[in-house]
Parts: sequence; structure tokens; C-alpha cells
Amino acid sequence: MSELLTYVQLGVRHIIDVEAFDHILFLVALAAIYRFRDARALLWVVTAFTIGHSITLALAATGALALPTALIEFLIPVTIVITGLENIVFNATAPTGRRYRPVFAGVFGLVHGAGFATYLRSLFVDRVALPLFGFNL
Repeated sequence: MSELLTYVQLGVRHIIDVEAFDHILFLVALAAIYRFRDARALLWVVTAFTIGHSITLALAATGALALPTALIEFLIPVTIVITGLENIVFNATAPTGRRYRPVFAGVFGLVHGAGFATYLRSLFVDRVALPLFGFNL
């Protein structure tokens, strides 16, 4: 099996793993306000989350960013609660009128990416680019 495929599989397992259920829960909270006709707006939000997540993974996995694990583990559920509250408080506003949500999701993606970065960094030996690309793919 190729090294790239190994990291792609690791990324898929990360998404569906019960230990990483926070990502799915957060994305469900983000998506909860959207209807099928709002698919484009939802795609922007999910893409922004993924980009934020990937940026933090890259920075932390390369050692350019080191954040306290306890702080990140505290902030991850906070992002879920804030997103749920935002869904309730701004219920009357159409999802497509919430143009800030991709930024919101991207910033929270930074937090979620930091939660897995320490583990991912421990897997890298010499090269970072290929494993990081495969994991994010």
C-alpha cells in the first residue's frame, strides 16, 4: 500500500472515528440550518471549516504552532455550543443571509485542527507534505 493511501485512510478513519466525533457533531450543528436549496451556502461553510482545520494541522504538524492540549480540548466543545446557540438565536434569519458563517466555520476549523495535530505530528518522521496532503484529502 502506498504511503499516500495510508494517510488518506487515516484521514477517513479520523472523520468516522468515535474519538473524533466532535468534527461530525460540529459540522451537523453548522449544517442544521440549511435546506437543500441552500446547498451552495453549506458547501462554502464546510469548505471553510476544512481549510481552517487543514491550516492548523499543517502549522502544528510542522512544529510552527504549539498550543496547549487542555485549552484546545476545552475549546472544541465550546465551538459546538456556540454554533448551536447561534442557530437558535438567529433562527429567523435565512441561512443564505448569514454571510459570516464561512469565516465563523473557518476560525472554528482552526480550533478543531489543533485538536488532532499533536497526534498527527507524532506520525511524521522526515517528510510532512505527502502525509499531510493524504490526511487532508
